[in-house]
Amino acid sequence: MHPKVLRAVSVVYLSVMIDMLGSSLIMPVTPFLTIKVGGNQSQVGTVFAAYAAAQLVSTLWMGKFSDRFGRKLTFIISMLGSCVGLLGTGVSQNPGQLIASRAVGGFFAGSSGAANAYISDVTSKEERPRYLALVGAAAAISFVVGPPVGSGLAQFTLRVPAFVASGAALFGLLLTLFFIQNPKTLQASLSDKPTKKVKAVQDGDAISVQEVPVETETPSQSSSGAQQQNDEENPASPVPQEPEEPPKKVRWHFVLMIGFMSFTNVTAFTVISALLALWLQQVKGYGSLETGFIFTGAAILGVIDQVLLFNWVRVKIGLPLTAVLGGTLAAAGAMLVPWFDGHLAPVLIGIGVMTIGNFFVTSGIPSLLSFEATGKNTGTILSVGQFASAGARIVAPIMYTQVIQRSLEVPWVISAGASVVTLLVALILYFLMKPPKEKVDTEPLTEEGEHAKEELEGQTEVATYFINLLKERNYKFFHRRARVGIKQRIEETFPYLRPEGEERMEDIRAFLAELSDAGAAVLADHPLAGN
Repeated sequence: MHPKVLRAVSVVYLSVMIDMLGSSLIMPVTPFLTIKVGGNQSQVGTVFAAYAAAQLVSTLWMGKFSDRFGRKLTFIISMLGSCVGLLGTGVSQNPGQLIASRAVGGFFAGSSGAANAYISDVTSKEERPRYLALVGAAAAISFVVGPPVGSGLAQFTLRVPAFVASGAALFGLLLTLFFIQNPKTLQASLSDKPTKKVKAVQDGDAISVQEVPVETETPSQSSSGAQQQNDEENPASPVPQEPEEPPKKVRWHFVLMIGFMSFTNVTAFTVISALLALWLQQVKGYGSLETGFIFTGAAILGVIDQVLLFNWVRVKIGLPLTAVLGGTLAAAGAMLVPWFDGHLAPVLIGIGVMTIGNFFVTSGIPSLLSFEATGKNTGTILSVGQFASAGARIVAPIMYTQVIQRSLEVPWVISAGASVVTLLVALILYFLMKPPKEKVDTEPLTEEGEHAKEELEGQTEVATYFINLLKERNYKFFHRRARVGIKQRIEETFPYLRPEGEERMEDIRAFLAELSDAGAAVLADHPLAGN
C-alpha cells in the first residue's frame, strides 16, 4: 500500500475508534441510567431499540449520501450528530428524553459505514478484506478502553460517561475536518509525476546511471510526444493496454443473503450487548463496574480476532467458510453460558467463544458486500449490511428483555438458534459462490513441450526482475504480454543498449554491475537476445 494511502487509512481508523469510544463508554451504564431516570427493565430494551431504529433510518440515506457527496462530509455529519446525541443522553431527566437522545445518536451513527466505503475506494480487491477487518478492530479497541473507563466514571455519577463520550465525538469531528481526504483527492495526489528519472549514459565501453529532472509538459504534449516516440521506435509493438471491463451488474440475491446473515449474526450477539448487564445482575449480583470489565475482556478478544485470527483463517478457508466457522462458535458459546448454574468460568468461556465467532462473521460481511458493488454504489451496497444489523438491534433488545422476565436461559437459546441460521446461510453462500473446478491436463508433456515450459519460466523470471526494477524507479505500467511490454520498457529506459546478440548482453551486464552484483547473477543464465 502506498504510504499516503496508509496514512489516510490510519486516520480513518483513528476517527472510527474515537467515535465508537463514545458508544462504549455508556454501554455498561445505560441500563442503570434508564432505571435512574424513572424507567423499568422493559424500557431498557426500548432505549437500545431507539438507537437501533434511528440507525436503521440512517442507513437509508447515509450510504447514498456518501456516494454522492463524498466520504469526508459523511464523516463530519456523523461525528457532529454523535456529539449532540451523547450530550443529550447526559442531560436526560426522564425515559422519554433518554430515548430521544439515543435516537439522535443512532440517526447519525454512520462513521463505520463511511469508513468501510472509504477503505473499499482506496484498496485493491486482494487487500480489501484485511483492511476492512481492521475497521472492526479499531471499533473493538474502543470497546477495550470504553467499558472500564465508563464504569469507573460512573462511580462519580451515571451521567459523567455520557459527557466524556460527547467530548470524544467532538475530538473525532476535529480530526476528520483537518486530516481526512476524500478518496478522489487522495488518488489524484498519487498520480503526480516523479520529479526525477533514471537515465543510462554510455562513456566509451562503460555504462553509468544518472538521475535527471523530468521535463514539464502539458498533458497534450506529453501524450502526443509519447505516442510519436512509440510509433517511431516500435511500429509493430504497441504498449499493451488493459481492456475496459464491461459494466458489472449487482447480484442482488447475494447482497440480500449477506444482509440476512448480518441480521441473524447481530441478533445472536445482542444478547451480550443488551442483556448481559441485567443477566449478570440477577444471576451474580454484579453491578456496572464488574460488567464493564467483562465487556473489556470480550473487546480484547475482538481485537485479537480481527487483527490476527480473522485474516489468517480467511486466507486459509475463504470468507464464506470463515462465516460458517464463526456461526458455529457463536452457537456453541451461547449454549455454554447458562447451563452451569451461573459459575463464572463457563460464563466467561462462553462469552469469549461467542465473541470470536461473532467477529469472524462481522469482519467478513463488508468484504462480501463490497465484492458485489460496482464502484459507483459502494456506499449504498455496504449500507445493506448496516440496515440489516440495525434492524436486528431493534428487534433483539425488545425480545430479549421481554423473555428474560420469564426465563434466564431462553434468551441464550434464542441467540444460539440465530447463530445456527447464520452458519447455514454462510454455507449456502459458500456453495453458490464457489467457482467451478478447471479441468487439469494430466497427460505428460512432450520433449518440445518441456523445452517451451522451461523457456517460458525463464522469461517470466527475467520479466519479474525488470518489472520490480522499473517500479522502484517510479515507472507505472500494465502488461499482459511480458515479452512485448518488457522489451519496450527496456528500449525506452535504456536507449544506449546495443540492439541484439552478445553485444546487447555485455551492455546489460555492465549496467547491472553498476546497480548490484545480484542483478548480474539473475541474468547470467537468461540471455535476452532475440526476446
